[in-house]
Amino acid sequence: MEQDLRQSLRINKDYSITYAPLVNLQDVDKNFAEARLCNISAGGIAFEAGEGCKKGDQFLLKISFKGWKKDGTKIVPCDKNESCFFLNAIAEIVRVRKIRNKRMFRIAGKFMGRCG
Repeated sequence: MEQDLRQSLRINKDYSITYAPLVNLQDVDKNFAEARLCNISAGGIAFEAGEGCKKGDQFLLKISFKGWKKDGTKIVPCDKNESCFFLNAIAEIVRVRKIRNKRMFRIAGKFMGRCG
């Protein structure tokens, strides 16, 4: 059994995200794919996607949190239909695992920074 080396608390959520490889920043908006967020923490993210990648790849992630909105300098809860808070981040892939009996991959990445 693998030892859990995480330093931050994980939050298990089922949100949709989009992601694109950071190969060519000029074309990144054309290459976004959808994925399902599995969990997120201050240090990283895990998501399921239909396409695999390799350890060390870097991605631009766009995560939307329904039920939250920005209010000045704070992020506060709101009606899920009212607003949505977006987080754009860059992550480096640390682990990729094929999900048995599915055409999906479980991808884990560590946050490298926020953008936008």
